[in-house]
Amino acid sequence: MSRQQSLNSWRGYLAASLGGATGAVVLTAICLLLAYVYVRTQNNGGLEGLVVLLLSSYAGFGIGEVLGCWLALRWGGYASASRTTNLLAGLTFFAVLVFFSNIPMAFTKGINAAFWLLVGLTAITLPLLARFLAR
Repeated sequence: MSRQQSLNSWRGYLAASLGGATGAVVLTAICLLLAYVYVRTQNNGGLEGLVVLLLSSYAGFGIGEVLGCWLALRWGGYASASRTTNLLAGLTFFAVLVFFSNIPMAFTKGINAAFWLLVGLTAITLPLLARFLAR
């Protein structure tokens, strides 16, 4: 592998990671904002409001990470963009199930900063793993 191919390979990993994390943050924030507006406009905002907020955070994280990774790889012209995002979609589904199933427990015991740090690191490392498996 030449030096240029090696450099492009690392740039692809960086693009996948930054695109995935950025997409997850942006789309989660948008979904949570829309869910908050919905809950505030409804009169019966009890448990239904919590469910709407949780589902919007799940959807925002999962869809945002995959979409952000795909856009970064596609706009950058990197090879295996579709294969990487397909693998990332599968990996993200399981990560959402594992991490966000612990959110109700985090609310009862207090939100721990280490939990959110772990979610952030997962948002960065999942695209790296998907990119590695796609190559």
